Amino acid sequence: MIEKARNAEPISLLDSPKVYEREELLDLLLTISMQRCGEPNTKTGRYTIGMVGYPNVGKSSVINVLCGSKKVGVAA
Repeated sequence: MIEKARNAEPISLLDSPKVYEREELLDLLLTISMQRCGEPNTKTGRYTIGMVGYPNVGKSSVINVLCGSKKVGVAA
């Protein structure tokens, strides 16, 4: 998977209407991270990705889906 991400075409998400499944989104985040940031953090071997957005737009829900379980509280 990492080699595939490293050799992938540059990605543009501007005006993209595609809805990604969990595995597709994880692959997409890995690919974008490798293309734009190079190698992961040397101490942890991980990338750090931030999410910014208005309240009640689904940031917590996306994190929970990516983790596969409830890790972040979701507001009512």
